[in-house]
Amino acid sequence: MIEIQPVTPREAQFLIGMSEKDINRAIDRGEVEKISEPEEGMPVHGVEKGRRRVRKIGLSELLFLALEKQMHADLTPMGRRKLYQAFKKMKQKPEP
Repeated sequence: MIEIQPVTPREAQFLIGMSEKDINRAIDRGEVEKISEPEEGMPVHGVEKGRRRVRKIGLSELLFLALEKQMHADLTPMGRRKLYQAFKKMKQKPEP
């Protein structure tokens, strides 16, 4: 499986054609896991080490959201969870 660096919801919007608002909602509802990374060069007072945390999602999340967008009406909530878990497992399998 190919590897990409985690992307922000705005970058994901461009890649999969889903609104940034819908991507953030999916993260907030726990449909996909987020990756929280410090934003480089952006000091913010009151945050650990003076940096803001930036929401990002990985390849498994991108693939799931792109497919879920196309098949939302055809998938039950349980089906969506199983599909996402399948994408997460694919990422964990080592390539031969």
